[in-house]
Amino acid sequence: RIDSRGVTPTGVSFGNLMQSFDATPWRGKRVRYRAGVKLAESGDGGRAQLWLRVDLASVGGVPRPGFFDNMGDRPITAEAWETHEIVGDVAQDAQTIVLGVLTLGQCLVLVDEASFEEVGSDVAPTTSGNTAGGAASTQPFWTAWLWLPLVALEIFFVQNW
Repeated sequence: RIDSRGVTPTGVSFGNLMQSFDATPWRGKRVRYRAGVKLAESGDGGRAQLWLRVDLASVGGVPRPGFFDNMGDRPITAEAWETHEIVGDVAQDAQTIVLGVLTLGQCLVLVDEASFEEVGSDVAPTTSGNTAGGAASTQPFWTAWLWLPLVALEIFFVQNW
């Protein structure tokens, strides 16, 4: 049970229930995180999302992201029990698996029958705009959105020059 009904517009707008564990036994495997979820009560725009993240070994002290899916493109808004799942690959150099349920906005979310298991390669990985897709396709540091602050600084300096 995650209750974020007391959220105010000026306060923190999300809640999170999470667990992390060693990825070693899951390396090189496809896994599924599944749970029954229901919004028992929901305010304006309240929703929930399962999330699963695989953290890879650090390089030079810098952590590297592996698979990540937070259901950002498929939020849970139903007031009836529904089973939701995230399927992804655990890289050979994975260190930690972190999973959970988050709430956004005002809602009371109930979670039941959560499970984490290995699945076969015949089970398709879930896709999301937030999914790194495993070790081979982690997000590069220089992405298109990173240019926005540089453009803003250039405009600032040109305007003030």
